[in-house]
Amino acid sequence: MKNWFVIYTKPRSEKKTAEILEREGFEVYCPVQKQLRQWSDRKKWVEMVVIPSYVFVKCEEQVRHQVLQQPGVLNFVYWLKKPAIVREEEMMALQQFLDNHHDDNIEVVSIRPGMTIEIESGALGGKSGKVVSVNKKQARIEIEGLGIALIATVKRSNIRISKSTSSE
Repeated sequence: MKNWFVIYTKPRSEKKTAEILEREGFEVYCPVQKQLRQWSDRKKWVEMVVIPSYVFVKCEEQVRHQVLQQPGVLNFVYWLKKPAIVREEEMMALQQFLDNHHDDNIEVVSIRPGMTIEIESGALGGKSGKVVSVNKKQARIEIEGLGIALIATVKRSNIRISKSTSSE
């Protein structure tokens, strides 16, 4: 059975790595977006990679070693000590989202200490605060109010980056 795996590529070689993998017969998805770039003498539309250093490849578990042998591929992305697998419906949702928002400026931002976030669900849903620390599954958030500072550990899936932070 073929699964979508996430591979980590050499910096700035995502599109070339995807082309090489396609020539080798793999189904590949490298999310790109057209952006207008300006130089001192001209403007030009260029395809920019949406998720730097990452490419999605669909293959069977037995041929993963062949993917690793291709130029530009550094390693598979691991989650909980296993190669990260993206479900088919998640890949379709990503592709559809990017197709529907091809004119929007999409930016991938990782959560890091000092950022202001909003908690979307859970006991503290609707509250906002500053990120104190982050690990794979959780973020420690400082929430000020009532004259005290509360530090809560929140699942990363329950938080969203505040608009004021993402524009910095």
